[in-house]
Amino acid sequence: MFDSVAVAVLVRDAQRLHPGEPIFDLLSWHFLALAPGTDTTAALAALRARPEILYAYVHSEVIPPPP
Repeated sequence: MFDSVAVAVLVRDAQRLHPGEPIFDLLSWHFLALAPGTDTTAALAALRARPEILYAYVHSEVIPPPP
């Protein structure tokens, strides 16, 4: 997790690199791992239909199983 100092540095850098642009709330960013064979098109459609979700997309990299 980030402490308040690290968050302040990220905010400062974002404001410097992209002045006037909104700063996204990274605490509301989530990663969802689906089981092999899951219908990703249907899963994305269900997520995108929710009003509180702004973006939903597939990240194609395969995640290794936990130890």
